[in-house]
Amino acid sequence: RAEAEHAAWEARGRVPSEIDVYWPDDLQFYVAEVLGFDASTGKHVLRYHIDKQVEELDLSGEKWYRHLRSDEEGGELLRRITAVFEAKRTLLSSPEDADREGGGSAGDVAGGSGDTGGTGPSAATGPGPSAGAAASGSGDSPLRRASAVAAMGRLSSGGAAPRAARGKPRPAGRCGACEGCANYRAGLERGRSVDCGVCGHCRDMTKFGGRGRLKQICEVRFCEAHPSSRKSRLAKQARLQAVNTAWAESYMEERDKWERGHEERCEAQRAAREARTAQRAQIRAARLAARREARRRREREARKRGSGGGGGGGAAKQRAADAPPRKREPPTPRVVEAVLESNGQPGYLERFLVKWAKRPKSEATWEPLRKLPAEQRAALVTAGREAFNRRVEPLLSGSPAEPSSSGVVAVQVPEHAAARCAAHLHTRWRDGRLLLRQGATSCLGYSTYGKTLSAHDAQQQATHTLLMTNTLLPLIRDELPGFGEMEQFLVAWLHETYGVVVELYFAHALRQSTLTVRSTGFDVHQDTEDFPFIEFTVVVKLTPDAPGSPHSRMRLVGAPRVFEYGAPAGSAGAFLARAFHASIEPDAGTSEHLKIAFFFRASTKGERRAKRGLSAAVLASGVEDELARRRRHVALELSNSNLEAQALAAEKKLAPWG
Repeated sequence: RAEAEHAAWEARGRVPSEIDVYWPDDLQFYVAEVLGFDASTGKHVLRYHIDKQVEELDLSGEKWYRHLRSDEEGGELLRRITAVFEAKRTLLSSPEDADREGGGSAGDVAGGSGDTGGTGPSAATGPGPSAGAAASGSGDSPLRRASAVAAMGRLSSGGAAPRAARGKPRPAGRCGACEGCANYRAGLERGRSVDCGVCGHCRDMTKFGGRGRLKQICEVRFCEAHPSSRKSRLAKQARLQAVNTAWAESYMEERDKWERGHEERCEAQRAAREARTAQRAQIRAARLAARREARRRREREARKRGSGGGGGGGAAKQRAADAPPRKREPPTPRVVEAVLESNGQPGYLERFLVKWAKRPKSEATWEPLRKLPAEQRAALVTAGREAFNRRVEPLLSGSPAEPSSSGVVAVQVPEHAAARCAAHLHTRWRDGRLLLRQGATSCLGYSTYGKTLSAHDAQQQATHTLLMTNTLLPLIRDELPGFGEMEQFLVAWLHETYGVVVELYFAHALRQSTLTVRSTGFDVHQDTEDFPFIEFTVVVKLTPDAPGSPHSRMRLVGAPRVFEYGAPAGSAGAFLARAFHASIEPDAGTSEHLKIAFFFRASTKGERRAKRGLSAAVLASGVEDELARRRRHVALELSNSNLEAQALAAEKKLAPWG
């Protein structure tokens, strides 16, 4: 843990995880979390707790401290800072400090501001030094103004200014030293007020044609020491600034002392910890030496007792003790005897049930492909996949003389639909592209499937294949003649044969010949590798065989015989998509064939809808014809709704070409 904390500390540029950063403009410290450090720029990434803002800051030019998390430690530091600040504030509020800082006495300021009639000492003798400085506006810093005003007892004492006991507050008087007070006295001497007639207050007076709403005297007779005057407000701000500055200075002074003391305490703790560690190491070494010496002493005593007589037991023990230790033989490696089955999962998820040599079948284990010996891997994998196919497809257990033992069920789609589809593909399929919507979009081939019978040729595969995705199916149905008719026929046939409501998910178009073995002749694979929910695959041969030409063929792994397509156009074979199967390389002289592989998935929603439409009495009576009729009806409804939904999706996706 200590090493991890040290590594994190080094990664942060040797800065704690939380620090207090000083902002001079605000005279405050803000807590920030250190997120990282960029050694190239020397800047740290900080996130402030108060507003969650993140910024990069060079801490070498900033004032910062580590953030104190302990309440006890922080409380002690706060008490020290408060004591220093109170001493500074008391000094700031004393009259001597006001005389020293402002150049005048606090008594002059207090007397001038408290005289309601402007006849106090300042009014009688004229402006004093502090008043003159305030009037001239020069030689008066904010700290000096704050020091002078602090004697009035507001903010610096932490409370409000004293008020008259019970009743209306005493109005603020005139200072008697400013220009406004001189104009006011001149008006009193003349018996009439001296008004300029041009200021805002004069223009509001009724005698100058105003409405008389402000009820304020002329600005030339306004006292500059009045609380609402600008200089008074500046004095308040300066006083508050001085108090805040005093607090910040007190905080930094005491915090620097505290940090120096903290470093000394940490160094002392580190030295004490190292001393304890060294002492414990010495004690541990002494105990180990004592145990070793005790063990040697016991061995010497045992040897003396063994050599002193009492039979040969002691000598035998001594010989056993002196004999070199026997080496443990490494465990016998397990040898694969056979592979019983495959789990049928695609790709790297495939596992094989391995029977080990000299062990019963009950101890067989599921192992990945890499655990099989390399020299026997091909044969063992084939055996496991054969067992899997025989388990999922019962037709493979039939007699080799029966055509169904190939595991592929022959079916004939409408020949005219297959011929129309083949003619359109011969005309419009060029350079691996089938144009749709008058060239606005196109169906392309794929080039990345490498499970071919010979070396994979990506360019050839992209030229001789078409990937009819689920999104393109509505356009394919509309613009590829015969495709929709073959689809509807196969949906009905699969329902009648297997009793399952299915729907087409996607399809492939292929050109197969002796020249395209590297692209469209596929080695052992499953059609569920990309989409595990595919249930049935139907491969339709669109073109008829030439007279005297060999038939096109395919095989299921472990089948006693291969499957041969019929000679006419529309000859097809249906099989389970999860069964391992492969193409068979065409013989010499075999003509080129166009094929479409249809991939169907089961529709559980359609099955539930079909059964829900029947009454419980019909189901209980065992009438299967009504259920089959209902399934066909629902399959047709689902197919139509699926076509409409996919057409809408295609329209939205291809809207720019609409």
